[in-house]
Amino acid sequence: MIRLEVAYTENAGRFYRGHLTVNGENIETFNWLHEVNEYLVEKGSKVVFPQGTDEGDIYDIQKKATDQVGFLVIAHDTMDIL
Repeated sequence: MIRLEVAYTENAGRFYRGHLTVNGENIETFNWLHEVNEYLVEKGSKVVFPQGTDEGDIYDIQKKATDQVGFLVIAHDTMDIL
């Protein structure tokens, strides 16, 4: 199972980190938001994550991205998850 998880900082709501896992194994770590968004677009997504949680509904984006790319995309609003 492929999962792309994106985390934002809890207090400031800014992008923190992203992880791509396949069957539970970390394949790639994204330290920059543009890397996450480029990956999503490359896989067929028409939506991308904003720099901060105040700039868009990250949970709505995760649902749309999951539907568009065909694998699970998860957003977290607390950075200690990743």
